[in-house]
Amino acid sequence: CEINNAADPTFDGLHPEPIEPWVNRCMEKVVELGYDAGFINDGDADRIGAVDEHGNFVNPHRIITLVTSHLAEDKGLRGRVVSTVTASAMLQRMCDRLGLELTSTPVGFKWIYAEMEKGDVMLGGEESGGIGIPDHVMERDGLLMALLLCETMAERHMTLGQLVDDMFSKVGSMEFERRGLSITDEQMANFRTHVLTEYAPEEVAGKRVVAIDRRDGVKLCLEGDAWLMLRPSGTEPLVRIYAEAETADEVQALLACGEAAVLA
Repeated sequence: CEINNAADPTFDGLHPEPIEPWVNRCMEKVVELGYDAGFINDGDADRIGAVDEHGNFVNPHRIITLVTSHLAEDKGLRGRVVSTVTASAMLQRMCDRLGLELTSTPVGFKWIYAEMEKGDVMLGGEESGGIGIPDHVMERDGLLMALLLCETMAERHMTLGQLVDDMFSKVGSMEFERRGLSITDEQMANFRTHVLTEYAPEEVAGKRVVAIDRRDGVKLCLEGDAWLMLRPSGTEPLVRIYAEAETADEVQALLACGEAAVLA
């Protein structure tokens, strides 16, 4: 069953990204038809999101971690895993568990591609859903990722939801959300001048800051593998705020702290 597959340059009012809230129709359809899973690609099928049998969205963080496990454990592949500074702590934990090296890059698949060119890369992916395997093609391939998820389900005799639960049992579960905050040109100037270079709190939302990464914006690494990242858009007066923690409530608290820092 296909949905949203018409040749429509307006995307029927949707934003062409396989992330929430633009995946709701798929979430509803999977439950309505009783399917085992649903897979969502963007218009050129280089990015992927997924929906489990219960209608829960499986975000790219979880997909990258699942595919890493499948390639290493079920197919016996080895090599570096490459992801951006916005990668989930779950991916680092999975790589540690499997004895794989995780290489971190700034945001943007061009940086992942550059690592692929160096060689010894099994998989490269970013939180926006672009994931690629250089031995297949040195580019993102959302259709291939959907097929690999299906293959994992078949080989392990699990539904997609069961695969996610099994992954959680091995590396723990983390919640994630990304938010865009529009600001004035004056606020953006202040953000670039002061926040990007000087923002260094000792704790955020009650969590101790253990490291700060300023390679691409500013990322605060917190205790318990939680993190908060602030990154300016290069094309508009907008700051993207990313947060990951063990619970959705903790993520919301981190996002609120991030907004406050941007607007200070």
